[in-house]
Amino acid sequence: TSARSTDRVQSFLAAVDIHEPTSLDHNEDLFRIFARHLSRSLDGRYLDRHPPAELIPAIEELLSCALFREENEIKVQVKLIEDGSESRGILITTLPDQPFIVSVVRQALFWNSVRVLRSFQTVVEVRREATGRMSAVTTNDGTKEAMGWIEIEADNLKARKNEIEAHVKQRLGFVTRSVSDYPTMRSNIEEFNKSLENIGS
Repeated sequence: TSARSTDRVQSFLAAVDIHEPTSLDHNEDLFRIFARHLSRSLDGRYLDRHPPAELIPAIEELLSCALFREENEIKVQVKLIEDGSESRGILITTLPDQPFIVSVVRQALFWNSVRVLRSFQTVVEVRREATGRMSAVTTNDGTKEAMGWIEIEADNLKARKNEIEAHVKQRLGFVTRSVSDYPTMRSNIEEFNKSLENIGS
């Protein structure tokens, strides 16, 4: 029910408020604002399956990776889960927002025989300092960035970590260039079509 969903979200936000990040170097306030923003993309059913004790460390992990990013940089990071299996890990991506990011990442993982166990994605409007450090999560005067956290599993992930990172980053680079080139390509095609029409008239 909607009331149950609201209760789950409120419980999550209460847990965020008392959580003390350990990997963000005095960025506690930024973490809380970031987590509250991300909560808008999580519904009660997701929070039912992934309680705050499980989800909040994942959000901290995502922000830790996204805290520094150079302009137009595509950040892709695979972190192994230290459970002795050498087959499970976390894939984190952060880059300027654009269409097709989620599907491209999923396709790249499928191509590498990597299984997706759970995930969440968000688009966050942020401001960054000249160093690339995130200084604020905002709603009206920042740059939109797409961020994703995916728990993955693959045979021999420890040995393949760098290969998977490189492949995902390469695929995201391809789609970034395709999307940015599309308006120019469309304009050129329209001009070409007009020239053909003029020749035929």
